[in-house]
Amino acid sequence: MSSESAESVASKVRYVGSAEHKDYPSAAGPPALRSDATPCDPDISFTDIGAALAEGIRRGCVSAATEQDIPK
Repeated sequence: MSSESAESVASKVRYVGSAEHKDYPSAAGPPALRSDATPCDPDISFTDIGAALAEGIRRGCVSAATEQDIPK
């Protein structure tokens, strides 16, 4: 991760979803599930996924690859 702290990065990230992993309409847009993609569980909210994403970053479960100083 960059010189930015894990907590700082975790506080900035937002889960926006991908229609390519949805077989239902969502905030990510109309469903566009790829044939090789695992569909997301429609019962898990974007808020809950975002919290899990932030916690993973806090725990250091991130790639060395970054995009705009955010780990992929």
